Amino acid sequence: MIDTPEVYGGLELDKATSMLVAEKISTVGSFSVTYSPHTGIGTAALVYYGTKEQKEKYLQKIISGEWVARYCLTEPDSGSDALGPRPPRTLSADGKYYLLNGTKQFITNGSFASLYTIFAKIDKEHFTRSSWKGTRGAVGGGRGKKLGIRGTSTTQIVLENAKVPKENLLGTIGRGTRSPSTS
Repeated sequence: MIDTPEVYGGLELDKATSMLVAEKISTVGSFSVTYSPHTGIGTAALVYYGTKEQKEKYLQKIISGEWVARYCLTEPDSGSDALGPRPPRTLSADGKYYLLNGTKQFITNGSFASLYTIFAKIDKEHFTRSSWKGTRGAVGGGRGKKLGIRGTSTTQIVLENAKVPKENLLGTIGRGTRSPSTS
């Protein structure tokens, strides 16, 4: 709730307050690793790039903790190269959905989160992000075995014709890497 606008039920506090909260919870390893992607990147993408309708539909459940967000960017073949995603996003025959295929790797909160924020390329060219609730066509892999922070969920997400409603695109097609000020 800290960084979410009041109009959507958030507290809309300043960044110094947000930083102080993050600093305080950083001592609780696994919780902070679950909390930070949920609030920092999972929720922020919706706050910055979501339409009014998307924010009204999803934000209250995310900021209340009823739903947890996951952020799906990394892939087995591209690692931390944010511009290297391979899963194509193609429009369904009826024009209502984008179909996603491929694998996302190292997804924090992957085994239990409700809302996906996912990056893919439309027609293998236009890097774009979207959020959607549901798991039709998205299968979570087993929890990763880690040396530390074992109290968190880190999984693969396998996309098999995952249907993302067209209206769930965040921002503009082809501008998935733009900051809020340039989007």
